[in-house]
Amino acid sequence: MIKRILDWLYAQGYVNESNDKIIELGLQRMKSTFTSIIFSAIVSWLMGDVVIGLLFELTYIPIRIYAGGYHASSKRQCEYLSYGSLLLCMILIFYVPIKVEIMHLFLLLSSMVIFLFAPVESPNKRLNSMEKKVYRQKSIIYLVITVFVYVLMVRKDKMLYTRTVMYSICLVAVGLIQMETIKAKMKRIHM
Repeated sequence: MIKRILDWLYAQGYVNESNDKIIELGLQRMKSTFTSIIFSAIVSWLMGDVVIGLLFELTYIPIRIYAGGYHASSKRQCEYLSYGSLLLCMILIFYVPIKVEIMHLFLLLSSMVIFLFAPVESPNKRLNSMEKKVYRQKSIIYLVITVFVYVLMVRKDKMLYTRTVMYSICLVAVGLIQMETIKAKMKRIHM
């Protein structure tokens, strides 16, 4: 499908040899994001509330894009980790009750991790100083918006939605911690 879209874009003059790899990567990312949203919606629908899956993705994706996180070594491993962590979060959201105070604590700790470490670079994609500044600002803006949504859900006493937002932020924080751990190990190896 991506090949057909690229061919069409070539025919229209939007793609040439100087930008074809960038366009292809963008199309692959769009496909991956769309597939993840569909998977999340189906899983949450099967568990009883499709809005949970959509809310999870709506609060997870923007922060993850700008804050960064763990990058698997292969596409297959990335898919296993992505879908596995999403499935685990859905199971936790739907089937594991958690006290509001504990959710607040998890949200606070996860928000602190994101605030302190974002953006985390991938070894495959280094950020220049301007990109770091922009990515940091955007990750913090999206974090503030997401925390606002969390507070709104708490006030409306929508605990399932509250857990959803909390776990989306926790998942981003876990990815940042994983990358920071890997970076620290790499530093020790190269010393």
